[in-house]
Amino acid sequence: MVVSGLHRINCRPAPRPDSTRSQAPRSSTWNSPTDRPVPAPRAANAVTPGKPFIIIAEDSRRDFSSTDPAAYNGRPVLDAIWNFGYRDEIRLLATDDITTQFGQASRSDRVRHLISRDGVWNDDFGHGHFDRGYADLANSVDYATSHDVAEAPRMMNYLLGSILSAQALGPGDVADVRATLDTAELHPSQQSAQRNGAAAFALYRVFGVFALLLTSVGMPMLLAGEEFADVHDLEFTDVQSKQQDPVQFRRLAFPGNHTVQDQVGRLITLRANHLSLQRNEVQFFYFHPQFDDSDAPRVFGYARTAGNPVGNLGQVIVMANMGPQKFTPYEVPGWPWQALPVTEIGAMGPFTDRPAYDAGSGSLALGLDAFQVRVFTT
Repeated sequence: MVVSGLHRINCRPAPRPDSTRSQAPRSSTWNSPTDRPVPAPRAANAVTPGKPFIIIAEDSRRDFSSTDPAAYNGRPVLDAIWNFGYRDEIRLLATDDITTQFGQASRSDRVRHLISRDGVWNDDFGHGHFDRGYADLANSVDYATSHDVAEAPRMMNYLLGSILSAQALGPGDVADVRATLDTAELHPSQQSAQRNGAAAFALYRVFGVFALLLTSVGMPMLLAGEEFADVHDLEFTDVQSKQQDPVQFRRLAFPGNHTVQDQVGRLITLRANHLSLQRNEVQFFYFHPQFDDSDAPRVFGYARTAGNPVGNLGQVIVMANMGPQKFTPYEVPGWPWQALPVTEIGAMGPFTDRPAYDAGSGSLALGLDAFQVRVFTT
């Protein structure tokens, strides 16, 4: 399920709706999505006769109209496009950097649109609006990081770099992030407790980004190495060095990185097998009352419902705290599932307590640390 580099338009084996996006060994490339709307399936069948293929475009225009059933002569031009807007918005959400203006969409509306298929926010150089949405989850390739690292670096660099800088532990550049993570190879006497804490904070936040990505309505895509929070060893803004910076699988031996891979793997298994994640339905059942205010708690909850009302069996529940405040515990009023047992999938973060339902108040209490995301099934 790894993408490391793609052409403009790629012929890909048709995934099941519950599958994730994978790099294929061969592809056909054209300058424009409308240059060759018909030969793509023919080219795919020539490479692998008798197997179905879909066409996915790396289309930075953020226009999903090409995936409409009647986009060109009564048929779609493309089956799916990369969701560039998703990448931009989930990074802002992951660092509590979503800003709003009077007369534009609220923060909660932008989160709803990010997770669903209704079209993500487009700043459009100050003339903000929502992009048009898409008909089915298989029309959108959602991602947080791709091979275009010059525009959006590896998530561990993005998060750990900002943490190191904010805590005045270092500049947070490529060398600083690499050195902080690689101290796991050193003797404990040579390690810094503060830097280790910063790395641990960033690692569970990487997991949180995956938790949101893998429960959003779309086909999730990731860059090789992101599944265990690898970092850049070379400057990612340089066109040459970024292509000469291989995945460092040795970091899988680091305890924190190994834990990320293990827990992200659990989420991937959930994504591939849970029926609710193979459908389009999503329902937000909770936002903190001051969620849309400045400097307020950023707690929200949503469920992939499998087409049933919230509160039923067979649903995936996500509780997210995308702000710096810690809650020990946080109480969610009017918990829809009441006393129905829930199972946590891929736990990472300081709080992994079992949620407790209070029948008297109808609320659920659970721990939520800063920027912690927790995923449950019923």
